[in-house]
Amino acid sequence: MPELKETLLELSEKIVDLNEIMESADPQTEPHKIKKAGTGLRHIGDDLLRYEKETTGEDQAYVRFMLGSVCQLLDYHEKAVEMYRKALKVWPEHVGLLNELFISLDALGLHEDARIVVERSIRIGGETPDVLQNFAATLVKLDRIAEAKTVLFNCISKFPDDIESQRFLRELDQMKL
Repeated sequence: MPELKETLLELSEKIVDLNEIMESADPQTEPHKIKKAGTGLRHIGDDLLRYEKETTGEDQAYVRFMLGSVCQLLDYHEKAVEMYRKALKVWPEHVGLLNELFISLDALGLHEDARIVVERSIRIGGETPDVLQNFAATLVKLDRIAEAKTVLFNCISKFPDDIESQRFLRELDQMKL
C-alpha cells in the first residue's frame, strides 16, 4: 500500500501546517484563521476515521497516532488519549506517542497518569529539558514540590544552558511551602 503511506504522510504534513496556523493566529484579530484551520483538522479527522477502519498493524497505529494528534489540537483530549493508548499497543516504546499522551492526560487533570507516562518516556527516550520540565510540572500539580525541585536541579546540571528550567526552579523557590 505505498499510496496509503504517501496519503498518510501528506495528511500528517497538513496537520502540522494547520497546527502552526492555529498557534500563530491572533484569536482577537484572526479568529477566521483559527476557525478555518479547525475545520481543516475536522476534515482530516474524518478521513483518518475511515482509514482507521481500513488498516491494521503499524498502518493503523500510525492512523491512530494522527487521530490522537487531531483530537488533541481540537481539545478532544479524552478521544486523543483513547487513540494514543491504542497506538501504543503496537508501538509501546514510541516516545512521540508517549509525549503526546502526556499532554492530553495533563489537560484532563489526570496528573498521576501523566506522571507515569512522562517517567516512561524518560526511561525509553532519555532526558531532555522539555520532558524534565513536564515531569517537574506534573510533580508540582501532585503537590510534590521538593521532588520537582530535585528534577529541575538535575536538569540544570545536565543542561546548564537551559534557561527555562532555571526560571521554573526560581518560581518554585519563591513558592510558599
